[in-house]
Amino acid sequence: IANRTDFAPSAPDELSIFSIAKPINLIFAPSDDSTAYPVALIAINAPALWKMGYTGQGRISYSIDTGVWPEHPAIGDRFMANYYPMEQCFFPYDSDVPIDKPGSHGTHTLGTTLGLEKETNDTIGVAFNAYWIVSDPVATSLATVKPLSDFMYAFQWALNPDGDTATTYDIPDAINNSRGYSSPGDPALCDSYVSDIFTALEAAGIANIFSAGNDGPSPGTISEPHHINTGLVNSFTVGSISPHNTSYPISSFSSRGPTNCPGTGSLAIKPEVVAPGVNVRSCVDQNNYASYQGTSMAGPHAAGAVLLLKEAFPNVSGEEILLALYNSTIDLGVAGEDNTYGRGMIDVKAAYDSLALSYT
Repeated sequence: IANRTDFAPSAPDELSIFSIAKPINLIFAPSDDSTAYPVALIAINAPALWKMGYTGQGRISYSIDTGVWPEHPAIGDRFMANYYPMEQCFFPYDSDVPIDKPGSHGTHTLGTTLGLEKETNDTIGVAFNAYWIVSDPVATSLATVKPLSDFMYAFQWALNPDGDTATTYDIPDAINNSRGYSSPGDPALCDSYVSDIFTALEAAGIANIFSAGNDGPSPGTISEPHHINTGLVNSFTVGSISPHNTSYPISSFSSRGPTNCPGTGSLAIKPEVVAPGVNVRSCVDQNNYASYQGTSMAGPHAAGAVLLLKEAFPNVSGEEILLALYNSTIDLGVAGEDNTYGRGMIDVKAAYDSLALSYT
């Protein structure tokens, strides 16, 4: 990156966090009965993988968000910094130590990826035995929004968190990006330093996942940087549906495609898939829970799905896992791929079955 002449800050004037929705009271009673799991986790078929023994054990999720409250009992025991040096587990921007910003957006999204309060068996996350690392560049006010170029350092760090090029155990399996710039994607970024680093992440085996944005329902509202489409799943973009209705309607706020980057057919379509993003209950603050809505809540479901599949198939790349999720969706809306639902809603068991045809 340091040698790139086009590595220059952009100057977005929109909030770099998609949504911190006002919490909506939603009560969930913990239970061993799988029917009592949150409907969002049931909708993506996560319990089917749990019954097979896959819970994300040993896999690593990387949250690039507002930060995280590492003390929260639903996530605290699986912070990698409990076991390795802090500099290998936290890439700081706004704080010298891991904390979250007002609203606990990063804590909430991470909880959806992998949260479980073991004392009460309160399962809020998809891959509840996975570990996590974190960075905190995402702003909660217009005055503190960073240029897109600043975010690239967080991605670059993901390629070598421990600073030792001879090791790979520290590289995350999935990156969740529940944020973006609420403006039409800059066409100049379609082939740029940003697309280059996304390609590098994919080459390293990392699944790079973005929430679609909350600028729907108009077409062409997919924002940057996930409007980039150098591959079918290179910036894997996730729209939002409601899991509380069995028809899984699209959320009115969910951003729609097409992308304004060059490409035809599937490359022009955004988002790639959809996942639950309405009234999603997860952890906030240091010991609380709340239900938020937004595509920010949908993306972490896909990140958690990747972690389950990576545990099942540890030698399969992030790109192949994302392609399995992409090609095994539940088709929603008009028949076939479209700029509202993409390919459809993710189904982690269907993705597992498709991978099992080629891998043990």
